[in-house]
Amino acid sequence: MKNTLALDLGTRTGWAVWDEGTVHSGTWLLATERELRQQRKTRGERRCDMRFVSLSEHIRDAVNQYSVESIVFEDVLFLSSQAQSQLWSSLRAAVWASGLAHGCVHTGVLKKYATGKGNADKAQMMAALAALSHPWGRVAQDDNEADALWVLRWFYEEAGTKTARANGVPATAVAGQIKSD
Repeated sequence: MKNTLALDLGTRTGWAVWDEGTVHSGTWLLATERELRQQRKTRGERRCDMRFVSLSEHIRDAVNQYSVESIVFEDVLFLSSQAQSQLWSSLRAAVWASGLAHGCVHTGVLKKYATGKGNADKAQMMAALAALSHPWGRVAQDDNEADALWVLRWFYEEAGTKTARANGVPATAVAGQIKSD
């Protein structure tokens, strides 16, 4: 896995990718409220949620721009509304349809990894990210980007030192927390 795309899935999807020593990140707005209202009026979400199409296009573009070979995303439980569960299913399907190797990390595991608390709030996650050293540390534009950066960092740490070094991730990039050989 040379370059991995990390995602925090949602209507505003956070993304992060390691690209030859540089961490790129941001958010993708998969649909505006106006577009979603219009789609609901025509019952278009029953045929194909526009967010699925948009996420598929963003994944394709990231694969082409950064030579992405795998995807990892934050996994959540389907405890909310039917509409939210359908959205999550659609977005997961876009990841699976990419044909790339993929994996996920549970939200509680990610929060504990980032802050030491499995129930950390958005502000705590963002503050912990800002406190990291280069290349991970930064002030994220929102909690979606912050979560995607944490997913990416978690992935490289969990991948272990050999995989991380093979991908050009310096040991200092994860503050000495990469598993030792």
